[in-house]
Amino acid sequence: MAGEPDASPLGIVLVTSAIILSAFGATVAAVGPELFLDDSIGVTENDVEREPLGA
Repeated sequence: MAGEPDASPLGIVLVTSAIILSAFGATVAAVGPELFLDDSIGVTENDVEREPLGA
């Protein structure tokens, strides 16, 4: 009420960061890890064509 101090700016930043990270984590959990997997898994270096440097 009248004698209570205002919320500290650090607390507001921490709570806001926690909410944003929770929302991101929920999005990743809903979409699934397939979206974030590397497509080159299972491709050996011999299968990848490389161009020599300076050519």
